[in-house]
Amino acid sequence: MCGSGGQSTSAQKFALWNEGAGNTNQLVNTGTATSGTLTAGQWNYVPLATPIPLTENEVYVASTGFTGPFPDTNSQFGSGNPYAAGITNGPLFAYSDTSGTASTPGNILGQGLFSTAGTDPTLNMPGQVSNSANFWIDVEITDAVPANSTYRITPNLPSPIISGAVSGNYTLTVEFTLSQACTLQKLWFYSGSGCVIFPSRCGIFKVSDQTVLGGSDNSSPSWLVSPGNAATAGNGWCYVDYTAANLTLPAGSYRAAVYSAGASNWFTYCNSFWGSTLVGSGIGNGPITAPGNALADSPGQAGSLAGGWGYPNSNSNTNGFWIDVEVVPAVAVPVPSLTMVSVV
Repeated sequence: MCGSGGQSTSAQKFALWNEGAGNTNQLVNTGTATSGTLTAGQWNYVPLATPIPLTENEVYVASTGFTGPFPDTNSQFGSGNPYAAGITNGPLFAYSDTSGTASTPGNILGQGLFSTAGTDPTLNMPGQVSNSANFWIDVEITDAVPANSTYRITPNLPSPIISGAVSGNYTLTVEFTLSQACTLQKLWFYSGSGCVIFPSRCGIFKVSDQTVLGGSDNSSPSWLVSPGNAATAGNGWCYVDYTAANLTLPAGSYRAAVYSAGASNWFTYCNSFWGSTLVGSGIGNGPITAPGNALADSPGQAGSLAGGWGYPNSNSNTNGFWIDVEVVPAVAVPVPSLTMVSVV
């Protein structure tokens, strides 16, 4: 690291945060790295062990911790400053401060983020701002596709913020679009704290004719956790494996769906997620995109059907029901991924 201001050149930890569901800042566990000894007065590159797929239109914060002096250039991202409109470089965009013209949506207060809670960047995301400052932390991304890549709507996002567990007889869905033909690998579901049973049915509905995609309707799904072990209700993300079905989804719009008669608690949600300022324009990854509520087909994003298994007929307050799909495209497509953190 570092500038020439006398700060330590000792090994340093770096962390990636995400302004996640419910406008709550959450650590991306796979985005933590520790440097070797840093070199003063120049950029230092801290490679990640494995590239991290990033979700389009999501907000991330790269951070580190200091004891003693640190690089600080004030008045960079505010009104009248050099980066009052933010910084764009290919698919990468850095927001302006709140007084600029491209401020961060959601609850992040602006650029020049810092915290005095401690020096471990994995424990606290910076939550205060200082003089529209540039602290000289950067990230490097690539849209080169790693071998054997699969794509999800929300890759490497932290565990979702959720309501309490809920029971009830419902079909719950998330709408997504594919820009090219893809093969379905997995259907994912977040079984949140307090859930005691899994969905008893799952599948993929075609938006065009509101029918189930042939071969996707599973009335006795086995919910798994990587690398294929049986999942336990209430313990987070799990999936149903569709690889053996060899199902190709042509380019177009779909709804991934789960269902339970709901005698016991089986799902959680984030209220108004798809109508929020963060994801109102949608989120995506490579060939897969989930539109925000205003851009989704009727009855809107997070559609539901009360009383049975079927195509949704109501919009449940644009809730995030934490359903996802994993696909493999017929032809590889680029997706931004974080490869290293740079600091000076």
